[in-house]
Amino acid sequence: MMFHSAAPRGRKFARMMLAPMLVVAPMLALGAALSATPALAKDAAPKYSEKFIAAAGPLQTALGKVPKGQKPDAATLDSLKKQLDGAVAAATTPDDKYAVGGLAVSIGSMAQDMTIQSQGVHLLIDSGKAPADQQPKLHYYAGSFAYQGKDYATAQTEMKIAIAGGYKGADVLTMLAEAQFASNQTSDGLASLQQAIDAQKASGQAVPADWYDRGIQIAYKAKMMSQSAQMAAQLVSDYPTSANWTLAIDTLRTSAQYPSKEMLDLLRLMGRTNSYEGSADYLEYVQDADPRRLPGEAKAVLDAGVTSGKLSASNTDVREYYGVINSRIVADKASMPSVYAHAHGASVSAVLVVGDADALLNYGEYAKAAELYQLALGKPGVDANLALTRLGIAQVGTGDYAGAQASFAKVTGSRTDIAKLWIIYAKQKAAGK
Repeated sequence: MMFHSAAPRGRKFARMMLAPMLVVAPMLALGAALSATPALAKDAAPKYSEKFIAAAGPLQTALGKVPKGQKPDAATLDSLKKQLDGAVAAATTPDDKYAVGGLAVSIGSMAQDMTIQSQGVHLLIDSGKAPADQQPKLHYYAGSFAYQGKDYATAQTEMKIAIAGGYKGADVLTMLAEAQFASNQTSDGLASLQQAIDAQKASGQAVPADWYDRGIQIAYKAKMMSQSAQMAAQLVSDYPTSANWTLAIDTLRTSAQYPSKEMLDLLRLMGRTNSYEGSADYLEYVQDADPRRLPGEAKAVLDAGVTSGKLSASNTDVREYYGVINSRIVADKASMPSVYAHAHGASVSAVLVVGDADALLNYGEYAKAAELYQLALGKPGVDANLALTRLGIAQVGTGDYAGAQASFAKVTGSRTDIAKLWIIYAKQKAAGK
């Protein structure tokens, strides 16, 4: 009997909003984060040049007249900016540059002018006089201003210096990732994003779902399907919504292009999480299960699809599948006791024992199926990764979530990513989610 083709493999998922994880706002509070600019006085002559004192002294006095927390009027701001230009031009010694950098930060903050703030930060850095504990933060600010100005090379350089210096804010890593993405350094950007995720978790804070979405989308766009699937697995681990399970499973099935046996075990997880997106998912599941081999499971999937309204009972494929199921299911189900007994024969091969276990799994006889998969694993010639995957699925069915996780953890090869998603599901079930 020929079956109609079901869902096309390699579907493109819908969530493709390629927006950056963050937008850097002007650092309006930057001035308060830095040490106060040293007072300019004649007795500072050994550190400040005479020209600089002459230019910057009146500017500092003018700044002192601005009420704290208030934005100066336009005329005052214009005057401050002009005086600042003169002070910057006069700055020659390291102390000159450090002092005028602080003045620029203050004026830039008042004016909400990122260009002036950036100039001030760079003067503070270049002076070499900034306290050691402020330097990583200054490089972070310099990098954020460069990023906002789309100078991604400078942004990367400054962010890396900030990180190397011990700056702990998670946003330094996400901004580094964004600068790398903008520079078409996708692999580096994904590595930086993963570091941000790991750092966020290590600090005990929740990872924003947008971070995972960003990584999934960037990797998908770059056709880095394995990385996209790995990021999707982390998303569903932290945010196990039905939509996220759909995304995680869809991303993996797109990336791997599994043959039917592997795809069946992945789609079984879609069934468990009720994350079917549409009729094609149900039909692909039924086709991979094959109603001639697993009529009980195929019927359960079709019934679920029709009940959900995502499948129509009048659909040609649905009617054809039901026809096959109805012609086989009664006799097939009645044969399960003999199937179970057959598997215990001394000379029965591992392949046949797995087939018998599959038949029992198909009817939800999870404990017996688990027993047979264990039996098969002790026989020569067994496909251990297939048997371990299905042993884990059977153990999930019995509620043995710890045992299931242990079985899935032993899976290697092409099934590894499928097993990882099942581990996430088993952990969530164990936690009552």
